[in-house]
Amino acid sequence: MYHALQIVLVTHLVLVQFSSAAAADIRAFHNVNQFLLKQIFALPSLDNSPLIEAGKWRINLNANLSNSYDVAIGTNEQLMNDVETFRGSLLVNYGLRDNWQLSLEVPYISYDGGFLDDFIYDWHDFWGLSQNSRTMGNSDQLLIAYHSGSASFLQIHDHDSGLGDLRINLAYTRPWENRA
Repeated sequence: MYHALQIVLVTHLVLVQFSSAAAADIRAFHNVNQFLLKQIFALPSLDNSPLIEAGKWRINLNANLSNSYDVAIGTNEQLMNDVETFRGSLLVNYGLRDNWQLSLEVPYISYDGGFLDDFIYDWHDFWGLSQNSRTMGNSDQLLIAYHSGSASFLQIHDHDSGLGDLRINLAYTRPWENRA
């Protein structure tokens, strides 16, 4: 009953946010691919915030929380991804001159078993969605593993956290049909 109440409350909050945002200019929020094995490639963050005016500063605090559960089984290999990732970051932007912006991002990243597994399991159960091999038995565990044949090439099951790689970005925009 408690989890069903959580689902109804979260659904209500999400719908209220969407209805109040309908009149506002909707923009994508700052987001980074949080999959552990992709972060080493320093893929760019997704953000379409407008650039700031020359000589101005903007400071943002961002927080992203993701919960992943994926199992991929091939003929001779298996990849397991069961992790909850928190990424908080300080993003400082400075307008160098018109249409140019310099940014510094300082992230704090945490990988662990998390706390959302039971909620997600109940959400999928409530709406009749596939669990994709998720069970209540593997709730709130951390496991990232890659096996090929009888060899294990990767096995992570201990949580970790700390500062991530600093990112320095230079952005330029030019007008295009009333958009930038």
